[in-house]
Amino acid sequence: MRKPVLLFALFPLLATAQVVFQDDFEGYSPGTYVAENSNGNWRTWDNSPGTPEDATANGLIAHGGSVSAEIFGPSASGPVDFVHDFGGLTGGHYQLSFWIRVENNAGGYFNLMHNGDPANLSFALESYFSNDGTGYMMVNSVQYPFTHTQGEWNEVKFDINMADDEAEFFMNGTSIHQWQWSMEADSPSGLNQLDWADFFAAAAGTVTPSHYYIDDFTLENVANVGIADVLANTSGVYPTPARNQVTIDLATTLSSTATVEMFDMAGTRTEVPVILNATDVSFNIARLQPGVYFVRINDGGETLVKKVVKN
Repeated sequence: MRKPVLLFALFPLLATAQVVFQDDFEGYSPGTYVAENSNGNWRTWDNSPGTPEDATANGLIAHGGSVSAEIFGPSASGPVDFVHDFGGLTGGHYQLSFWIRVENNAGGYFNLMHNGDPANLSFALESYFSNDGTGYMMVNSVQYPFTHTQGEWNEVKFDINMADDEAEFFMNGTSIHQWQWSMEADSPSGLNQLDWADFFAAAAGTVTPSHYYIDDFTLENVANVGIADVLANTSGVYPTPARNQVTIDLATTLSSTATVEMFDMAGTRTEVPVILNATDVSFNIARLQPGVYFVRINDGGETLVKKVVKN
């Protein structure tokens, strides 16, 4: 199922995203139950917000702001079982990301569900964190190991493309595994669907306790720009090819929050001098090696990608 290298190298700059759901937990008062105060954005496994099954808002440890969701179980078998219900998404292409911090001498666990209906449970995958900085994700009864840093924040990301029934798991930016999304945690076949994200007070093996935090939970709907179109897109770019400086015409003036980046064919960002004008943007590319590069301009949710050829 591994795609050509070019596709994965260019994915970060060929993708635009629309936020479907996001929670940085800043809206919860420390010490209160999260699901109980989330206006239905979170629930628990048994749909019992405001009970020991609910996560607690913590105001002492956080990733981006000042509050995170804390999951703790002294025996690594609950009681906290904290769930976000995506509503049974089918089709489309999504990126799910969040930050997790597993405390020292403790473990952690989460799963994604194809179906959270108690009568038709279907686990898409399970991820276990041990107390020694190791862990694994399980799909189709196979364990795919990863490492994480105890007592620090670690980024978890999933690229879930249900249009092509494919998925990829990243830990701290490193790809851990690619697979057929409709597989189950313990089976080669299941539903091509995303229903729940479940954070349970469990851990790898016999590790106790389970104690971890999650923060900056985000689901984005991803739209990919066609690679063939981008590879041919040199309109408004001059000169082509260029030796020392290249300019890209702009249809409108960029806002103060716009980002302008250049990448090589491997998807690595290159640091080059940039000059922003009202109607164009120019790059000094004199020091770059000859080859093909891509410029990505993001402004207000709109993305423009252009090809640059250096000779």
